[in-house]
Amino acid sequence: SIYSDISIRIIFFSSSNKEAASAFASSVLPTPVGPKNKNEPIGLFGSFNPIHNGHIQIARSVLERAICNEVWFVVSPQNPFKAGVDMLPEKVRYSLVEKVVESEVGLKACNVELDMPKPSYTIDTLNVLEKLYPQHTFSILMGGDNIAKFDKWKSHEELAARFQLIAYPRPGAEIPSFIPEKTIIIN
Repeated sequence: SIYSDISIRIIFFSSSNKEAASAFASSVLPTPVGPKNKNEPIGLFGSFNPIHNGHIQIARSVLERAICNEVWFVVSPQNPFKAGVDMLPEKVRYSLVEKVVESEVGLKACNVELDMPKPSYTIDTLNVLEKLYPQHTFSILMGGDNIAKFDKWKSHEELAARFQLIAYPRPGAEIPSFIPEKTIIIN
């Protein structure tokens, strides 16, 4: 089936892809920056349609550089910017994320959005996460493609005021100059 083909492709990293992804991550992620407390998890929100080596390498690099001690992969069932895009079922995407991160220290799959109203809005998810995990302070890790349209996100000003934003360049997506003031750019 399509799902077993995808899970095999994701779980078994080829050495050439892993090296290329690691080289890319090393080139975009320098010395430690980020949350003031290393124990603060960083949420990596996404459709993960499907999760791929780039997601894992960025998360590993954030951990290796002691930016935080956990990266949570928050699977978004319906990104408002991807309405009408052909997606794998949300539970399949979450299951793939779980399988990929289960043996990765510091990486966690998070299914909080699966039971929330759709489309998924980051501000609503972070409000729920803060209630469920009051001992944590969350930050948002996102690619350059998302920071470029951050001003279109629901409650973007509140997100920028309440949460640390950390952006990394992605191939084909330049980080614009009009990003929120306190955003940390990892390059």
